[in-house]
Order: sequence, then C-alpha cells, then structure tokens
Amino acid sequence: MCLGGHLAFRCAFDKRIKAAVCYFATDIHSSTLGEGKKDDSIHRVKDIKGELVMVRPHLGLDAKDCSS
Repeated sequence: MCLGGHLAFRCAFDKRIKAAVCYFATDIHSSTLGEGKKDDSIHRVKDIKGELVMVRPHLGLDAKDCSS
C-alpha cells in the first residue's frame, strides 16, 4: 500500500488546493483506510474542485500486483 497517494487525493478535498497529483493512490475504491477502515474518499470525489492527476491508481488490484 502507498498511503501518500491516497493522502494527496484527500488533500484535494480542501478548496484551497488548486491541483494534486496522486501516485499509486491505493485503497480509494475499497474505503479501507483510517480508523475502523471506513474512509469516505470515493464518496467525496465531488468535493474536489481543483485539477487532479491520478498516476496508475490501484483500482481493484492488490498493491503487490502492481509493484513493477
């Protein structure tokens, strides 16, 4: 898992952020980060008002499958 990409994605929720680049933003699709493994990242996409670049997101794949 790469937590940094997911955190960059969540930072983009802040209206002051004009652009974000997310490298290997894992587990956005599964809502399994944070306390209780119940984050709301995927449900808050509409809150992103700036530019967003997703680089090789791990949608539906385990991080170990994308390590190359």
